[in-house]
Amino acid sequence: MQQDVSLELEVEEIVNEAQVKPGYAPEGPIDPSLFALWQSRYTTPQKQAGLFLVRIPLQCGVLYNEDALALADLAENFGDNSIRLSPDQNFNLKNIPLEYLGNVFNKVQNLKTQSHIPALLGNMVACTGAATCALGLTQSRPLLDEIQKELLRRDLELDRFAQVKFNLSGCPNACGNNHVADIGLFGKALKKSQALYPAYTLQLGGFVHDAGSQAASQVATVPAKFVPQVLGDFFASYEARASELGDFRAWIQSEAAQLELRELAQSYEAQLPELSEDESFYFDWHDEARFSLLKGKKAECSAGLYDLIDYDFDKIKKLNKAFALDPANPGQVARDLTLHATRALLVTRGIEPGNDTEVFDAFLQDFLEAGLVPAQYKELVALARKNDLTALQNRVEEAEALGKYMKHLYESMDDSLRFHLPRQVAAPQDKKTEKEAPSANGDLAVYTSQATKFRDFRGVSCPMNFVKTKIALDPMAPGETLEIWLDDGQPIANVPNSVELEGHEILQQDQQPEGYWSVLVKKA
Repeated sequence: MQQDVSLELEVEEIVNEAQVKPGYAPEGPIDPSLFALWQSRYTTPQKQAGLFLVRIPLQCGVLYNEDALALADLAENFGDNSIRLSPDQNFNLKNIPLEYLGNVFNKVQNLKTQSHIPALLGNMVACTGAATCALGLTQSRPLLDEIQKELLRRDLELDRFAQVKFNLSGCPNACGNNHVADIGLFGKALKKSQALYPAYTLQLGGFVHDAGSQAASQVATVPAKFVPQVLGDFFASYEARASELGDFRAWIQSEAAQLELRELAQSYEAQLPELSEDESFYFDWHDEARFSLLKGKKAECSAGLYDLIDYDFDKIKKLNKAFALDPANPGQVARDLTLHATRALLVTRGIEPGNDTEVFDAFLQDFLEAGLVPAQYKELVALARKNDLTALQNRVEEAEALGKYMKHLYESMDDSLRFHLPRQVAAPQDKKTEKEAPSANGDLAVYTSQATKFRDFRGVSCPMNFVKTKIALDPMAPGETLEIWLDDGQPIANVPNSVELEGHEILQQDQQPEGYWSVLVKKA
């Protein structure tokens, strides 16, 4: 192939030099003491003598129109090579002569930026989270705001942490670069007694610099509403012993720092109330509705579903580790291991149990009787269902084996939630838990659709209605149609969009006189 020289990329050298507009006069700072603090926080000497880079810290990269115009007018005085947008969501002015720093300071005092707060807070990074991202699980930006408020409320010497990188993401995808920050957080969905609540995994010790890089260590998980207090306690604890512990960024690399943060997180997690005791912990920051894996029109629940599955397998891992160190209460351990093993994959069958008994009953029907799990575990599950701790005392190894089998089954699952291990027994006819057609007593609207298949998902909450829709579509042939009935509100706002994200086509959706919605789906 002949080389086309016209396509070669030519990069012109950019010279960093002072280019002050003629007639533009230096100004003295309107508040000299505040100017000195601002200069120490947000100006950096360039290698070109007498020139500075000035950081304009923005809240999550938000720059208001009138402020952008004001900064453009200011930058015009310093030549073409004066504006930079940084990866940490901030706005930078480059090639500013020392004598003109007062001009910049005076201007930013009247803008809606974060130039008045410590650099630790002004440099924090957060992705958009669940507010706009299809994969986002949690509200990362409102959380960042709450963390800033909490750290300021504690009156800490925050300027000592000026170089600390603090990044948040609303899901494990790490768009906020939490995995390479000194302190990182990423959102996830957890459960307490079958109720979903927003949470975060806390990370420590990540970095990227010329000498190399290191991924942050995952230290602990904590409910979203407790994150500001946990971090406030962590910073306060370090500050009280700063002279003893040394440099903060070096200290958080240590096992001692990780242990301290883990114990803090666990102490707060233990305080999480039941849903019936305080519903507020089951709302995300600044949300007006209960936490859900589906968030408005851009919702997509796959990441959250896998997060729920991983939660139970993580619990099994921790129980096994704790029992190996201290083999006390074997009956309770066997029962808890069995509970998490049996619950882990129920979500893949569209099952949302309300209590432990429903967990065991659903597992017996949809996994053991369906032939997905060997019959040898039936007695173990029955004993766990009866909470017979005495009979379970010698069954810890069997419960551990069930956990391993369920993990193996999970690893065989494809994107359509089908398992690819040989069935243990002949599977019986699937029991229908949704209505194939309206009941004969006339309490439902007349079903006249010519759809290939029909399911009534009224009364089924998100994301289970989506999972059930996905399961109903799975055995259908391409081009066949499925009619589903959904409640008004979150179900109709979320499920059709999630179905389209799977590649299927929404042919029609109509609200019925009774208030529910009929949605016609064509399988891809």
